[in-house]
Amino acid sequence: MNIVLLEDDTDTREAMAALLSLDAHQVEQAYDSASFRLVTSDLRSEAVIFDLHLASDSNGLSLAMDYQARRQAAGLQPAKLIALSGSDHPDHCIARARPPFPVHHRLIKPADHAQILAALDS
Repeated sequence: MNIVLLEDDTDTREAMAALLSLDAHQVEQAYDSASFRLVTSDLRSEAVIFDLHLASDSNGLSLAMDYQARRQAAGLQPAKLIALSGSDHPDHCIARARPPFPVHHRLIKPADHAQILAALDS
């Protein structure tokens, strides 16, 4: 599966990407809005794993919603969206934002690799 991993913590992002790659996934990494838009410009990613709260000026949920809108405008199937949050209430953050597209899974960091794989496979 082609995956974009949007995470601003370098160590977390690189470790997750390495583990996902071992499972034969193609992983593009992004850490802010500019890098996310660059790696998603071809719209080929079938899943987006994103941090809800990025340290930069970016909002992971907004970027994921923008990606879904771009895929929809291109006539592509929606990508699977998996939110990561350091908060123990990621559902509240997502509900408050009222996103136009569904977030398929919400995981609390640190999410274990088995949880991430299960979310991708569901």
